[in-house]
Amino acid sequence: YRMHKAIMAFPNEAFYEEQLKAHGSVEAHSLNDLDVKVQADEEPWIQKAIAPAPVSLFLYTGNEGIEEQAPRSYSYFNALEATCVFRLSQALLRAGLPAADLGIISPYQEQVRLIKDWFDQPNHPEIKTVDGFQGREKNVILLSFVRSNSQKQLGFLTDYRRLNVAITRARRK
Repeated sequence: YRMHKAIMAFPNEAFYEEQLKAHGSVEAHSLNDLDVKVQADEEPWIQKAIAPAPVSLFLYTGNEGIEEQAPRSYSYFNALEATCVFRLSQALLRAGLPAADLGIISPYQEQVRLIKDWFDQPNHPEIKTVDGFQGREKNVILLSFVRSNSQKQLGFLTDYRRLNVAITRARRK
């Protein structure tokens, strides 16, 4: 399979009954292979998040990152989470990751729109919904789940097929 074995671990167990095998040429590849160097002046949480290891990492934004629904829309966004994703993407680009190697995925069109609006350079990462990223892959994927609420509603995360697509787009991180 196309991705590092650590990225593949959860989907392999949850969706594929341990049938996926990482190809020997990719099972241990990382950001180190791309000469991506985290800048020493980045904030510690950013340094940790974009370091080559761990390969797969979940960041918790705490109770401050609450979802919102756009007016006259069924779509959701999470401003704090979008800010974190944008900052991580900028740090990765500063570290030397080519924009073409970075993808940003969210299940919600409003989150995609919000993040896209912050990019002013013409050469920016590919930013799409989960459905828009199906069949695609990148060396690094930043996945913005968006949903955070006191009712513990998961929205798209209850559709395991879409969750699988989102998680399995990354090759190295």
